[in-house]
Amino acid sequence: NVESSLTEEVKVKKPDDSGQNQDQEEKVADEKQDDKSDSESEDEGAQPKKNVKVRPSTIKDLLKALKDEIPKKVQETDFDTTKQNGTSVSFMELLSFAPSSQTNRNHNDILRKHSKMRKNFESKFEAPKQQIQELIDGAMGTSMSRRTNACGTIKVMAAQKKNATMLINSSGLIKALVFVAGEKVGDVEEDSKEKDRENARLRALASLALLSQPKQGRRIICEQEGLLKCLADILKEDRGEPALHACSIIAALAKTEENRDFIAARKGLLKRLSTILRNSIETDAASIGSCSDVEDEDRDSESTKEKQLSSIRLNACAALLHMSKQCSVAAKMCSDEKIVKNVSLIGKDTSDVLHTKCIEIICNLTRFPGNID
Repeated sequence: NVESSLTEEVKVKKPDDSGQNQDQEEKVADEKQDDKSDSESEDEGAQPKKNVKVRPSTIKDLLKALKDEIPKKVQETDFDTTKQNGTSVSFMELLSFAPSSQTNRNHNDILRKHSKMRKNFESKFEAPKQQIQELIDGAMGTSMSRRTNACGTIKVMAAQKKNATMLINSSGLIKALVFVAGEKVGDVEEDSKEKDRENARLRALASLALLSQPKQGRRIICEQEGLLKCLADILKEDRGEPALHACSIIAALAKTEENRDFIAARKGLLKRLSTILRNSIETDAASIGSCSDVEDEDRDSESTKEKQLSSIRLNACAALLHMSKQCSVAAKMCSDEKIVKNVSLIGKDTSDVLHTKCIEIICNLTRFPGNID
């Protein structure tokens, strides 16, 4: 029994000894392969490739190399690392150098370079359809009730985007809206005819505001004869709903770069926008009602007017912000002391809603070197 147990232990140990021998043989084979790979890497190190530069090892070496070589030459070189796991890593243009800044540039050259050329365009006016022609005739007619209905219909049609292009390209429609918007209104309370005239005027301005939103129609509307004069007069005289529509139209038209110089050429328009931006709420809030015994209905109307005036300020600020992005317009804005003063006062008031927008306007003005001198 003892001999049989000994023979069984020997039989169990034999396969373990053979497994150890296999492991040792595999380790020896791996060491031989490592030696071969090391010898190959040494051979490659002994014979480096041509036109290959080794990446500097330390920051000091890098700075020293930069002092000795031209930046352009450094940019053209490739820095290759040693092979790792059979793959090579290369870095193209490891260092980038900013171009040298030009000093003492002529301000006129800057304006000429960054001025947006007004390309001549041919407005594709089409003969209006019969229904549109009837609306144009009604707006240009002498009957105030018919004019009011025609402008209301155009407003409803302009609210739909699919009709905007058709209305803009209809010959005579924009001219009719500008004509109605520019009419003077008399005493509304005493004369019903003047009240209809006022309603037609508001609807025409609302229609122009809606048609100014599509990008393709802004130049046609902006270059319509008498439009900017009409808007400037409205901002000078009115501070209610007509002024809201006027500021909205200017803000929309100013989004197109070709229109900005054309708008800025209108005398006093930008100054009026800055004045509205500064003190429209204070002036009108005092004139709305200062009596202590104000009824609830009057208070509701007062809050409505305040919301309307805040919308006017918002649109006026948007118009000035778009205009300040144009280099030539920024030079005109900064040359007017009143515009700079009005915008700066709002920018200083951190409690004002338009504080950040006015700071952005000031930043746009400082981009032109001529405004800093």
